[in-house]
Amino acid sequence: MKRPQLLIALVACCLFFAGQTLSAQESLNENFSKLLDESESYQDYKVIRTSKLVQFKSAMLDSLFEYNKSIASLESEVNTLKSDLETLKSDYATIAASLNESEARNGQIGVLGLNIEKSAYNIVVWSFVGFFAIIATILYFRIKHVCAVVKRVKAAYSKIMEEYRHQRFQATEKQMKLKRELQTVQNKLDMMQASEETTFAR
Repeated sequence: MKRPQLLIALVACCLFFAGQTLSAQESLNENFSKLLDESESYQDYKVIRTSKLVQFKSAMLDSLFEYNKSIASLESEVNTLKSDLETLKSDYATIAASLNESEARNGQIGVLGLNIEKSAYNIVVWSFVGFFAIIATILYFRIKHVCAVVKRVKAAYSKIMEEYRHQRFQATEKQMKLKRELQTVQNKLDMMQASEETTFAR
């Protein structure tokens, strides 16, 4: 039973009790007025028959009985409503405790068997993300710098190799030129020796 239904039932009971009370009061007033109207007058007094008084008393007792019956019924309903209200309070306290416990559980996250607050977990995670982002940025610029250095070294190596090939080619050319000159000199020397030998032979 929900709280609005309890309030509606309580209001309905009060209205019913008020209606019953007004109806009984109107009935008693009508009976009393009728009793006075039907009674004979004697100077300033009303002469009322005993049978009429007995009837009025019976009607009044019936009304009182109905009052007491209605009061007992209303008290029973009020007690029922109080019991339902206490049950609702107990249920509300249980639900509120469950809600608080659920919110507390939802506010935490399990990591490696430990319960950590979500806010602290988010701070730690984003700290790691920021740290690794900084490391990645540093590594990126370091690698870029190393690549630039390697490129310069390769360019210098290529230039040195080119100069080495050029010097080697020049050295080879010079060596071949010297060999040719040496061969020419050797040929001239051989011719001179041959000429001298011919001269001595004569």
